[in-house]
Amino acid sequence: MSGSTSISAPSNGVRYKVVAGAAKGRAPRDWEVTVTNDRDTPAEVELLIPFALDPEPGGIERRGANRVWRVRVAANSSRVERFREKRD
Repeated sequence: MSGSTSISAPSNGVRYKVVAGAAKGRAPRDWEVTVTNDRDTPAEVELLIPFALDPEPGGIERRGANRVWRVRVAANSSRVERFREKRD
């Protein structure tokens, strides 16, 4: 993603990386989340999404004003998901 920013965090063999596309005024902003698991067992991961999504994908849980993405990442594997931030 051109003009993007990225955040990553490690945790005992499970890591995630968030890449945000460039913000252009009030246009929707794209986000890409990569979760990797280098453990020998599957990992259950929850990531908080603090903004509305457009479209709202299936499997997203609402907790107040936030969304929670739950994903199971197989042993020694990774998952990538793309989200679009809803901006009014």
